[in-house]
Amino acid sequence: IKIYFNKNTKQIVVEGIDAEQVDVFSANGAIVNSTSEEAVNASGLTNGLYIVKAKKGNDNYFGKVMVE
Repeated sequence: IKIYFNKNTKQIVVEGIDAEQVDVFSANGAIVNSTSEEAVNASGLTNGLYIVKAKKGNDNYFGKVMVE
C-alpha cells in the first residue's frame, strides 16, 4: 500500500488496495476529511502533517503525509 500527497492535483492518494473508506486526521487527532474514494481532495487543508487511515474490510492501513 502506498499513501502520498500529489502536489499537482492537491490530493492525498491511496494506492495498492481498493479502500472502502479513507479518513484524514490532523496532527492533533481531529478528523478533517472522510471519503469512500481512493483520492482525497486536500486543497482545503492547511500545510502540515496529516495521518491517513484507509479501511478495507476488517483491515486498517495508516500512513503519514505532508501537505504542502
